[in-house]
Amino acid sequence: MGKLMIKHISHLVIFILIIVLLLSVNKCNGIQKELKANAITLTDTVTYLTNALGTKTATVSALQLEKSELKKLIMSKDAEVKALAQSFSKIKAITKYSEVIKYDTITVFFKDSLPCSFNRTGNIKTKWYAFSYKASQKSFIIDSLTMPNQAIIITGFKRKWFLGNEVLTTQVTHSNPYITVTGITSVEVALPQPWYKKWYVWLAGGITGGLLISK
Repeated sequence: MGKLMIKHISHLVIFILIIVLLLSVNKCNGIQKELKANAITLTDTVTYLTNALGTKTATVSALQLEKSELKKLIMSKDAEVKALAQSFSKIKAITKYSEVIKYDTITVFFKDSLPCSFNRTGNIKTKWYAFSYKASQKSFIIDSLTMPNQAIIITGFKRKWFLGNEVLTTQVTHSNPYITVTGITSVEVALPQPWYKKWYVWLAGGITGGLLISK
């Protein structure tokens, strides 16, 4: 009886070791794939294409990081992202991009010409906008208007209080005070859980091991 019990226990140990080995190999393969993908992403540059709507789209590869890597590679090097991320209990995704809004020429014609003849030109340049202008008795022209902006988009979980429920939230922040967000639609696609992480796989393994021992 004792030898039989030892035999069953050895079978159970072998079964558990096989499961652990499979999990380790799977995790190792996943890490290797992420490292290769991140190495490519770090050297990737923004590309532009015309989308299905006929407008221009900017694309770039996305990094896949663990929580510790996120703090080391992103948070420690970007004070703005770090400050904005502090209100989240868990981070799902961070996007930061720079843009410049441009208008070549904006012309305003007066309905009635001013009673005097004049021409005025000049340039205005501030941190958040820049343009040149030309004014006359007939019109006012704004030329080469530019507005630089930087946006930080963070999606993650927030709590209203320490023990409150976590709510999936997307936060959009613009650096340019003249740009206002008027609407946000944010959707997260839930990825299927790997089979080896599902609870019923481990339950089946436990039941099998228990049956082996009982015999």
